[in-house]
Amino acid sequence: CMKEDDICELLKFERKMLRARISTLRGDKFIQVRLRMETGPDGKAQKVNYYFINYKTFVNVVKYKLDMMRKRMETEERDATSRASFKCPGCLKTFTDLE
Repeated sequence: CMKEDDICELLKFERKMLRARISTLRGDKFIQVRLRMETGPDGKAQKVNYYFINYKTFVNVVKYKLDMMRKRMETEERDATSRASFKCPGCLKTFTDLE
């Protein structure tokens, strides 16, 4: 787990920019957050975000995304090959079988 402040220091990001990037990664399920209560230097309790990677979930998400990309490419390839098209030798315009 890494604190939000530590990540800001390591990446040299502003907090607002870091939170925008982290929200994207959280939405894609690449990282997860754990909220903990800690006492600050003034003695008050404050909420601190800790971010971590759950590797089992990460691997499943990557496999899922790769599978979806593969299916999309296969569908596009199948649609492109199954669609009959004709090319005019004069103007080089292509026409489908319905035109």
